[in-house]
Amino acid sequence: MIFGTSLKFLSYSGELINDFCLHNSSSLVEACIYLLGRDNRPREVAYRVNKLLRGISNVNDLILSSKAVEVLDYAEELFVHLPMFNSLTSLEVDLWLMDFNCRAFLSIFQDFPCLESLLFSEGIGISTSFGKGDWILDPVPPCFLSHLTSIEVHKFYGNEQQLCVIKILLKNARVLDRMVLSCYGDFPGGLENQKKVHEQLIILPRASMSSIVLS
Repeated sequence: MIFGTSLKFLSYSGELINDFCLHNSSSLVEACIYLLGRDNRPREVAYRVNKLLRGISNVNDLILSSKAVEVLDYAEELFVHLPMFNSLTSLEVDLWLMDFNCRAFLSIFQDFPCLESLLFSEGIGISTSFGKGDWILDPVPPCFLSHLTSIEVHKFYGNEQQLCVIKILLKNARVLDRMVLSCYGDFPGGLENQKKVHEQLIILPRASMSSIVLS
């Protein structure tokens, strides 16, 4: 039990072996939730993640490990009970690549109505089990229509899965100002392939006149 009357920052890293309950945590501004370990008792862990998210739902800045989101897929009944993050303006997804085939990720995005900045520090993709061209944002998250102005993706290598995700993001982010795509190290296929990928990005349809920076 955590009574955080004056708590400003909370960071958790571990396997969520125990329940954590936050009370009087309205002063929280930032939080980091790093779910680690193997998928032992995933449904139980999913319920504990949901409880922890409820305790930090008033934060402005949030860092989540992709696993903290993906484990919620084991308890789909929780999707309608996920908390609303009405004050959240900045979200970073960390530690592992974010699989956009994750149903929980698409669901939880509906609860970030005022999100302005989105960072995928370990990259993006769609699992191979997902049908080509089948992925859509339905319904489109509210923040994509009114607040999301910045998207940054690290470890971008221009493969087909990543380009599919970028296409859908650009198509739906109506107020986007910029999208930054960063590749760590040498771009696969060298400068010639990087140029081809950049040309593909330029012609992608988009809901706003956003600029794309590929570095």
